[in-house]
Amino acid sequence: MTTEQQQRVLLRIKRKRTDDPVERLVVHSHHQVLLKKSKLEDALESLSLKPDPSATTTTTEPETAPVSVILFTRIDTMASTTDDKMRQRLAKTMQKHHLDRSKKTTATTLESRSNLAQQRKDKRLERVAKGRGLNLVDVALPTTTTKTTSASTPLAVNGAELKAKALKRVMNPLERQVDEAIWTAFKRNDFNGGSILMAAAMHNRTDVIEALLVIHSKHVALQDYNGKTAADFAEDHGHAAAATALRACEAVEDDKQYVYDVYSIDLSATKQLSAPAELENVPVVEVSTSVEKWLMYEAQGDMDSAERELHFDASDSDKDDQHEDDVDSNDEGYVFNDYPDEESSDEDVNDAASDASDEWQAAWQRNDRHLKDSDDPWSAAHAHRDDYEADGDY
Repeated sequence: MTTEQQQRVLLRIKRKRTDDPVERLVVHSHHQVLLKKSKLEDALESLSLKPDPSATTTTTEPETAPVSVILFTRIDTMASTTDDKMRQRLAKTMQKHHLDRSKKTTATTLESRSNLAQQRKDKRLERVAKGRGLNLVDVALPTTTTKTTSASTPLAVNGAELKAKALKRVMNPLERQVDEAIWTAFKRNDFNGGSILMAAAMHNRTDVIEALLVIHSKHVALQDYNGKTAADFAEDHGHAAAATALRACEAVEDDKQYVYDVYSIDLSATKQLSAPAELENVPVVEVSTSVEKWLMYEAQGDMDSAERELHFDASDSDKDDQHEDDVDSNDEGYVFNDYPDEESSDEDVNDAASDASDEWQAAWQRNDRHLKDSDDPWSAAHAHRDDYEADGDY
């Protein structure tokens, strides 16, 4: 039988991406029959019946219970998620957030647009007047005027007199303190482990969050020295939409650290194995009894059977793990020991039959009553026929 016609049993194991994969796995455990046999032998040994020591003096080696060995071989390794899924989740959440914000805002008029343009122009001029990160303030210094300069006429441009300004510029006192604090923190390496993404989440800057996650998505899993992530900052400040999006990205990023190794049952190698001693340094996987029954059927069953289905019910897994010897057949509560106290007589049988017939007649009468009350013309015809039968005119 070709490989395409065979049904494979696949085993998927999750591991970290940095760990080395295992090429072969073994699933084995003792048969249930041998377990019950060992229990029976233990029970017989506990009895007072002792064997005759003069009967046989030969000592036999303890038999080891045979083990069912099923071999799996790794066929592929696949990642659980991709970056596209994370971006799709983020795009949906951000789109919903922008849609909610657009509903709250009103349409801007031409006047408001002109005001916004003027404000942008003023801010641009203000940024030009400032240095890179420093707020520069002009300081007027006292100048000594000579007789020549005082006697000379002042310079004027378009009728406005030009005044001399100092060439020195100093920082604003408040911003100077901030700058000194930043410089001190740099020298002491006094940081709390925060990142730009955490600051954007704190202020609900979704545009900055999108830009940072597009650059690299691993920043979403970073934590500060207090163990908080960007999603925690957004949640603490009441930004539910940003927190939800960041939580989804965290789950995807955490899942990206793991991969799934897919193993397939090796039927040829499984049938050739005579003892588990041949498999040295091969990891052993422990499975439940129901799963083992699947594998044994797959490895030793009828492989040429056309109809072969494997079903697993999670509720039955605990029941399968229980042994049959755990149930005492001599117990009064045993289900098969529930016998009737007295044999049923013919009168009881007749009474049961009459009760059943009474129930059928009552159901039939209810059905007739329902048909008479309905608007069906056929029910009216049946009603007249019943009257004729009652009077005897037929």
